[in-house]
Amino acid sequence: QITVAGRLIHDHHRFGVLTIADALAQSSNVGAIKLGLLVGNASMYEYIRRLGFGARTGIDLTGESPGILHALNRWQPSSIGSIAIGQEIAVTPLQMVTAYSVIANGGMLVKPHLVRELRSPEGVVLFQANPEARRALKPETTAALRNMFEDVTLRGTARKAQLNGYTAAGKT
Repeated sequence: QITVAGRLIHDHHRFGVLTIADALAQSSNVGAIKLGLLVGNASMYEYIRRLGFGARTGIDLTGESPGILHALNRWQPSSIGSIAIGQEIAVTPLQMVTAYSVIANGGMLVKPHLVRELRSPEGVVLFQANPEARRALKPETTAALRNMFEDVTLRGTARKAQLNGYTAAGKT
């Protein structure tokens, strides 16, 4: 268990000492909070923004929500602990897919789009998407994350996501 700003948080199970990979695989709130405290408010906020949370993705649809991410100056003393375990923040499914794609794309955040290409009945290309891309994370960071997320499906809380003949990565 851990206390953050007077708030006691504990895991669903007593794990003992965990590595970061173990904490991710076992969905340890205490491990996530300890990592969040090490990273610190400003860095945590920066990484959250780099992954596209708290902002519209810019997809070619109207009515997209930016989700909820309070500005850093509005964080409470307990916010780092809450955000590290997925509370006090709300993301859209599209934002989540976009963030996961950063990990799959070696650290590049590619602006999502609905239509890749339009062709006339004769096969002439009328439109071709040229999505914006920017570096969100270092390639070596995403390689480590891919391994950790794969480990979640091999020995962690997402073991049911294993697929015969395929590798899978994920997070419950």
